[in-house]
Amino acid sequence: MLPELLAVAPITRFEVFGNLSKEAAEAVQHLGATIFRYHAGFVREASSSEAKTEEMARMQQ
Repeated sequence: MLPELLAVAPITRFEVFGNLSKEAAEAVQHLGATIFRYHAGFVREASSSEAKTEEMARMQQ
């Protein structure tokens, strides 16, 4: 099944997300992977209720 899939959808990149151990990072980099650590682009956006709570807390200070 994998050969048929690769015939229509070839692998063009290998991306790994997360903070890997040194050994894991070396292993996937050897395979050509790009590693995106948690701090490299992931931003947690507050939900509207969290944003309102934070805003109210700032106003009370």
